[in-house]
Amino acid sequence: MVNREQKQAKNLDWSFRGSQIHTNDSYHEKNVLDSLRPHPGNLKWLQILNYTGTGFPEWVGDPSFSNLVSVKLIGCKYCCMLPPFGQLPSLKYLHIQQFEGLVVIGPEFYGPTCADYVIQPFASMEFLTFDGVGAWEIWSHVAGNESYKAFPSLKSLGIINCPRLIGDLPGNLGSKAVSIDGCPKLSQPMQFASIFEHYRQRGCAIAQENVRDSDLTFL
Repeated sequence: MVNREQKQAKNLDWSFRGSQIHTNDSYHEKNVLDSLRPHPGNLKWLQILNYTGTGFPEWVGDPSFSNLVSVKLIGCKYCCMLPPFGQLPSLKYLHIQQFEGLVVIGPEFYGPTCADYVIQPFASMEFLTFDGVGAWEIWSHVAGNESYKAFPSLKSLGIINCPRLIGDLPGNLGSKAVSIDGCPKLSQPMQFASIFEHYRQRGCAIAQENVRDSDLTFL
């Protein structure tokens, strides 16, 4: 049972047992996480470790959490879909690590894209990191009106040890610093050096030799 202090907390750090996946366990852990829903007006920092559900409850990524600034999801290895974090108006820091079941990041990551959608996806996002998302293959571009381009405030993007990631990254990323490491199938690393102020890549399909060490930003 969740006590009143947890419901009113500003910073929450939950660690699950990380057991081997089982249908009943996955359903149970999703229900447990759903029952842990904090008060949306207070929460500013959220970290979830070793969650074994295949999906997150609806409150994770709900826009009512308007003051949420930082989210870390680590070791949620059976999740196959990310919450709609693009709906969170104050979210600045997002760290996704060790998601072994995530293959595609699509429109659901950004949130609704209907005609009356007036919130720019990831409007406040500054630091975005994907680390060890081993099965990830595709990052789909957000669809919809061009005036609602995602990540207008992005300062730093890190993509680390995502060996199956292929194709192109979203073309409207406004990040000033990009670090790509251990992504040998990524098709367009070469062009990043001319787009971003600071660019570093290692272990990609095409080597970039024109970036001086003094220009590199390590995440």
